[in-house]
Amino acid sequence: MERKVNHSVDEANYDLSPELLSVLIQKGIHTESLLKATFHPTLENLVHWSELPEVSEFLSRLERFQQERRKILVWGHEDADGFTATAVLIKILQTLGFEPLYYVPSKRTEGHGLAEAGLRYAADQNVDVIITVDTGGSDVEGVEHAKSLGLEVIITDHHEIPSVLPDTLVINPKRHGGWYPYLAGVGVALKLAWAVADRFLGWSLSRLYSEMPELFVYTLIGTLADRVPLCCENLILRKAGEQALNEHPPHFVEVLSEKIGQFPPLDLLISLISSGERQGPRHTGVDLLLEESPEVLGSLIQRQLEGVQAYRETGERLLQQALSQIRKPRRYLLIDMKDIDPKFLGFIASRVKDQYNIPTIVLGRKGEEIVAEVRAPYGFNSLELLDALAHLFSGYGGHKAASGFSMPASNLPLLVEEIEHFFRNYRVGWEDIVDLTVEDPTPKLLEDLERLGSLGVEIWVLTRYRSDVFGDRFPHYQRPPEGARIVMTSGTGTLKLVEVLES
Repeated sequence: MERKVNHSVDEANYDLSPELLSVLIQKGIHTESLLKATFHPTLENLVHWSELPEVSEFLSRLERFQQERRKILVWGHEDADGFTATAVLIKILQTLGFEPLYYVPSKRTEGHGLAEAGLRYAADQNVDVIITVDTGGSDVEGVEHAKSLGLEVIITDHHEIPSVLPDTLVINPKRHGGWYPYLAGVGVALKLAWAVADRFLGWSLSRLYSEMPELFVYTLIGTLADRVPLCCENLILRKAGEQALNEHPPHFVEVLSEKIGQFPPLDLLISLISSGERQGPRHTGVDLLLEESPEVLGSLIQRQLEGVQAYRETGERLLQQALSQIRKPRRYLLIDMKDIDPKFLGFIASRVKDQYNIPTIVLGRKGEEIVAEVRAPYGFNSLELLDALAHLFSGYGGHKAASGFSMPASNLPLLVEEIEHFFRNYRVGWEDIVDLTVEDPTPKLLEDLERLGSLGVEIWVLTRYRSDVFGDRFPHYQRPPEGARIVMTSGTGTLKLVEVLES
C-alpha cells in the first residue's frame, strides 16, 4: 500500500493551503499518485493499474482462463457507462484470443444485477465465466445462483461498497480505503484493459493508446455520461478521450459524421449510445461500439438517431408530467410515475433535482416491483437515506449523488411513511454540508480554490465576505454585506457565490 500524504512535503510539492490539502484527503485524493494526477492531469500521471485492488488476482485468473480455453461472458449494465465498459472489456479480451459473449439485462424487465434470464442464457451458451462491468457489487444472491449453475463470477464495479460483499472476486476502486474515489465503471474497465495489455502483451499505457485509441473514446463517453466529477483521473481520461476522438475517431463516429454532415458533438454520441434497445441477448448500445461494417453501422445509426429523437420527446413529455405533480416542494420530492419505462426515471429525477435543488425520488414499476431512481444535491448522501430504508428493499445501490432501489409494490405505503419520517428528523445546516469553514479568508485561499476549480475539484466553503479580499471575484452577483457569512464553491476555476447567510 502507498503511504498516506505527508502534509509538509505536499505543501512544498503543490503549493496548496494546508486546510485545502486536508479537504482533498477527506475527498479520497490521499496518496501521492492521486495528488500528482490531480495537479498534473496528463496521461503519464494516470495512477498505475497495479494500485487497483485485487487486480493481480484478476490477471492470474485470466491467465488460467486462457490456458483452459474458458468461455467468457461480459455482463453489462443498461446505461452508457455500462455499454462502454462492456465494449472496453470485450475489445481487450479479444486481443488475448477470447471470443467473449456479452449480456445486458433490461432495467424494465430484469432490474439490476445477475438476473435469472441472463444466467440461463449464459448456461445455454456453455459459458464458464461471467465478468461484470459497472454492476453486481452488492448482488450476493445473484452471485450464489450463478455459482450454483457452475459459473465462475468476477465482479467489477465502482459503486459504493455494501455492508456485505458477494462471495467472489470483487474489483472495486472504492475498496481498501477508498482509492480512486471518482472513476466511472468504464474507468475501472480501462484500468483492467491497461493491466491486461501490460501483463499479457507487454504494452505501456501509451502503446495501448496508440494501438487501441477507441478504448479511450469509449471511456470518455461513459465517464461523461455517468456524471462523475471530472477531476483527478477522470480529467486525464477526458483529455485523452477527446484527443483520441479527434485524431482517431472510431468507426461508428466516422459513419455518423457522414450521415449528419458534420463531426458529432459529444452530447449526441452519449445520447446515441444511451438510447439503444435490447435485441435478444444483445444491445444496440454495445453493438454500435463493436461493429466495424460501414453498412451495418449505417443502418444501426439510423435507428439510433430515430431512437434519440423519440427518447428526447418522450423524456420531455414525461418530465412535464412529473413537474405537474409537484404542488409545494418541501425538503424532498417523491414522484410516482407509475408504469413508464424505467429508463426515463433517472432522467426525470436528475432534471427535477436540478430545478428544485432538493433530494428527488422518482418511482416506476417493473412487474410486481417498484423501481426508483434517487438524485441528490450537493451535501446530501442519497445512500444514507437508502440505508435507513433498506429493510423495505429487495435491492439498492449507487453513489451519494445518484442511486436507485427496487422493492415489492406492497411496501409503497411504508415507503411514503418512512421517507417522511426520515426527512422530518433530518437536520443539517451549511456547517454540516460544506467541505471547509474559514472565519478569516485570505487571498492565498481564494487563489488556491480557483486553481483547484480549474482542475475540476469542487470544494464548498463557508466563510465571511471581506471586500478587501474578494474584490470583484463575484461580478455576476450583488455584493454581499461586509462581514456576511457566505457559501461559495470553487466551481470551474471561477469562484461561485452560492448563498449569502445572515451577517
